[in-house]
Amino acid sequence: MESGKKRRIKDERRQFKESWTNDYFAIENNEKIVCLICQQVISVMKEYNVKRHYEANHEDYVAYVDEQRKKRW
Repeated sequence: MESGKKRRIKDERRQFKESWTNDYFAIENNEKIVCLICQQVISVMKEYNVKRHYEANHEDYVAYVDEQRKKRW
């Protein structure tokens, strides 16, 4: 990386993973990740950020598994 050039999130070309919808109740909308439970936009498209939001704010949804999860969203 050249000196003086700042690193930008947009340049990293991160991709939304479909598994995040089932695992963390999140979807991609207009190149942003949105939580299906609280409609909050998650700023950086990284699994760590999506997981952290889910565990910090929606821990009561952990009880839902498999088909129950799909019915919730």
